[in-house]
Amino acid sequence: MMNSQVYKFVAGGGKTTISKGIMDERNNGLYIAFTNSVVNDMKKSGYLAKTIDSLFTSFIMPKFYASIPLINNHSLIRLNDVNITSKFIDTRSRNIRINTNGEILFKGKIQPGFTLQMSNSKLQSHPSRLNLDIIKNIFRLNELNVSFDQMKDLSSYLMHNYSNEILSILRNRFSYIIIDEAQDLHGYLEEFAKMLYASDIETILLGDDNQNIKNKGHWFEGLDGTNVFNRTYRCTEQVCSWIREQLKIDIYGTNNIGGFYNFNIVDIDHYNDGNRILIYQNSSGKKDIIDSWLGESYTVGNIKGSTVHEDIVIVGKEMNIKNYYTSITRTTKNVYSCIKKIRK
Repeated sequence: MMNSQVYKFVAGGGKTTISKGIMDERNNGLYIAFTNSVVNDMKKSGYLAKTIDSLFTSFIMPKFYASIPLINNHSLIRLNDVNITSKFIDTRSRNIRINTNGEILFKGKIQPGFTLQMSNSKLQSHPSRLNLDIIKNIFRLNELNVSFDQMKDLSSYLMHNYSNEILSILRNRFSYIIIDEAQDLHGYLEEFAKMLYASDIETILLGDDNQNIKNKGHWFEGLDGTNVFNRTYRCTEQVCSWIREQLKIDIYGTNNIGGFYNFNIVDIDHYNDGNRILIYQNSSGKKDIIDSWLGESYTVGNIKGSTVHEDIVIVGKEMNIKNYYTSITRTTKNVYSCIKKIRK
């Protein structure tokens, strides 16, 4: 029986506050977020928090070693390739992938006879050859030395073949699971959220449809909100009023200090006083401005999820709605923008 809730927020709508409130009131919960920075902030406040990647690496994957003979029991998981001594091998190792059938692929081609169900001892006993040595270097005697993509492949393999077992493990450990920034999930991360959403594990999905700046996963956007929070505790009402009128996003502010102002790029020096934050989508055509900016400067992707208490200056000829909305809603103060064209 599905036991899920979907909370949809505007930017600055209090997702973190609500998450902490739930976890303060109830025991045995797990908070999951898309980025390490958000997870670390929750950990510092004393809450159990992980990314989906780290949940699989540290909690789920080790429980399935018996089901994956190619990985020896008690193997250490190393999420990098730095221990591969040869640069040639290092480059080629990234061509090794694993499909949901457990087959090993090199440059997209299945390697006959080599699967996750092959014993590690049998693998190690094979005569040396280049492709095989690369596989041996990944599935070592006492270490799983994988890239992040290979770890995602393994996680996806487990979900496709052992979903009931994974759900049982999570059900026995956690009373409920909160997944934050659900609009950013794609690939196996989205598969994991879908699996929880359809299960009997109480799952609370939090997100903002309009901050999916990677524009990869759209499953969350298609879900109806159990609760919808349209008030921001970050942005001013003047800024929100501009967003409602121009971007057609239903967001409401809480104070009247600070507004939205358009300016011409030729006047950029007027705003470069060292006290304002510069936001841009990419550096093309703006390198001189970025290099000479006296204050802090960020791409939209890097500043997403942050709250700033300084004026922001947004530069660029054009920007799509989701990037623009995400940029505008970073500040508690004034927004100065020279964006001329807004793309869908």
